[in-house]
Parts: sequence; structure tokens; C-alpha cells
Amino acid sequence: MAKYSAVTEAEVNFTTAKTVMNVTGSATADLEVTGIGIAFDGVTSTAEPVIVRIVRTTSPPTVTACTEKAWHPPANTPIGAAGYNASGEGTKETVSLITTEVHPQGGSFVLSWPKGEGIVVPGVANAGLSIECTAAASVNCHAWIEWWE
Repeated sequence: MAKYSAVTEAEVNFTTAKTVMNVTGSATADLEVTGIGIAFDGVTSTAEPVIVRIVRTTSPPTVTACTEKAWHPPANTPIGAAGYNASGEGTKETVSLITTEVHPQGGSFVLSWPKGEGIVVPGVANAGLSIECTAAASVNCHAWIEWWE
């Protein structure tokens, strides 16, 4: 198995529900997501919190591709594909795995699991995992996902 990560390669701006980061697996092998993070750069202390959802997808969103980086061993090519800043939303499960609120003024949210206890993206065509955000006012963010395959 090899470990990979991907990050938003530019700030993502949103107000309505938007996939800010996504990883899609392959039809032949599972992925195990072991880390997720997001940080906001808002400047208003009275702004309403951003709703952050971690949600499975059954068809991938249309995203800007980003570079998947190998951690161990560095010579492998990933079978998972990551992207950010969706211009078209894919099909998501109605109920999220995790939903939380994060303050947009410098707030951040990080989850990490040991290998073997992460979120499994099944080896089914088009299966994936997304970080979706909704804000009451425009805000920018950066996000990342790490996984094993």
C-alpha cells in the first residue's frame, strides 16, 4: 500500500453548497482516507459559521484536477484521482458521514485516523469522498485529503 495526499492548489471561494475537495477511487481497489483538513481566511468576527460536510459520492463532481503526491513509496502512481473547486456537483449521499460548523474567520477543521480505521471509499466505479462547504457569506478556503491505496 502507498499513502497519497492532495491539496487545493488555489483558494476556493463559495457561498452556496460546493465541493471544495474530492477524491475518487477506481473500480478495482478501495481507498482508505486517513486525513481531511480545511482552513478559512474570513475577516469578519461576527460571520456565521461555515457548514462543513464529509460526504460519500456515487458520481464524481466536475473539479479542477490537482497533483496527487506520494508519501510512501514515492515512485508509485496513484489510482485515486483528486480535484478541487467543483464547477458541477456530482451525486452525493443524502446523509453525510460528518457534519460540523467552523468559524470562517481563520477557523480550521482537521480529522485524522490511524491506517485501518479511516473512511473507506469502496472499489466501485465513480465512488468518492468529498469535502462540501456552505457559507452565508463569501469566504475562501484551502483543503486537503490524504489516503492509502
